[in-house]
Amino acid sequence: MRWMVLVARDGGEKPLAQQSKDQKDTIFRETHEHPDVQAILKRFPGAEIVDVRDYDTPAPVDDSQTEKD
Repeated sequence: MRWMVLVARDGGEKPLAQQSKDQKDTIFRETHEHPDVQAILKRFPGAEIVDVRDYDTPAPVDDSQTEKD
């Protein structure tokens, strides 16, 4: 695979890891502010959101949990 690196005067985009973190933070915030989620959190004091997944995106497969021959 060939890569090209350019020096930008404006500094370029944020690093991919930061973009991913920002996106996840936004999803967590939007989820926490949703009225249905607020109702659930109110009904179950002490409950917290630990992960948010997009149902349209398949979940990663954890191969460490499968049996090996």
